[in-house]
Amino acid sequence: RITGPVYQRPPALPTTPPTTKPAPAPVTKPVAKPPVTPPAVVAPPAVVAPPVTTPPAVITPPDVSPEAPRYRTNALPFAPQPGVPMVVIVLDDIGVSAKNSAAAVALPGPLTLSFLAYGEATARLAKQARQQGHEVMIHLPMEANFAATEAPVGYGPHPLLVQQDAAQRAANFQANVAPLRAVAVGINNHMGSAFTAQRDLMTQVLAWTAAETMFFLDSMTTSRSQTRYAQQDLRTTQGFAAAPPVLYRDVFLDHEITPAFINAALAKTVATAKRKGVAIAIGHPHPATVQALQTWLPTLAQQGVQLVPITAVLNKEIQP
Repeated sequence: RITGPVYQRPPALPTTPPTTKPAPAPVTKPVAKPPVTPPAVVAPPAVVAPPVTTPPAVITPPDVSPEAPRYRTNALPFAPQPGVPMVVIVLDDIGVSAKNSAAAVALPGPLTLSFLAYGEATARLAKQARQQGHEVMIHLPMEANFAATEAPVGYGPHPLLVQQDAAQRAANFQANVAPLRAVAVGINNHMGSAFTAQRDLMTQVLAWTAAETMFFLDSMTTSRSQTRYAQQDLRTTQGFAAAPPVLYRDVFLDHEITPAFINAALAKTVATAKRKGVAIAIGHPHPATVQALQTWLPTLAQQGVQLVPITAVLNKEIQP
């Protein structure tokens, strides 16, 4: 780096344009021009300016960019009550059973309804759900640690499997996202206990989710989920905006489909919200679950919590 004192030491500077080192031997030219050369040497600060402006463009979260992400443009207009614990109710597998799904859509909101793209009633009910005051998510089928035939609702035609090549996996991701892109705010995994345990595969899924400008909700179907580490990998190597906001399920409502289990899980949801400030509970449109919610939802204000759409809890996550 060239500083001022280097050029002020000799009384007579060479007329040769300065380089990174002063000329070792004097030249025979007159000394009349040295005062003109220092300004040209002092110009480098203009070269230092670009690095100062580029990092913010990499670190800025997507929600402050001119083109708002889908988890904002497709979100419900909703303002949570300050200081009141928030409860999010997500119902998965919507769209497969038209009757059960319609009963879920008819519940008072704002709920968060996660649709399977291949469901016979998905296209119709997704639009209706949004009109009814619910938020819409995409339920993304992923490989489980058990046979899909053992699950109440299977993978469908386009699951993400561990042994697929990346091109097939990407094509299946798009097949699940495309039918709901216009209304969805985020994505969560359908099953996926085997898939979400793969750090490299979850890195792919989160990168694709970020490209869709949606968030990802980990349903936490396994304690070995690598979603958190995949998000960290993307942000460390490619910048904050390379990974989507990620949320995590707190309570399963109907792992056992009995009124006693569901009511106990709803009570746990309220307790979790009061302890953490936010609780995300996941259930399904089983008649027993829908009936329990019909009774429980009107009591939330008396219990000191508020029901919110899932995008209402994103604010803390999206900050760098």
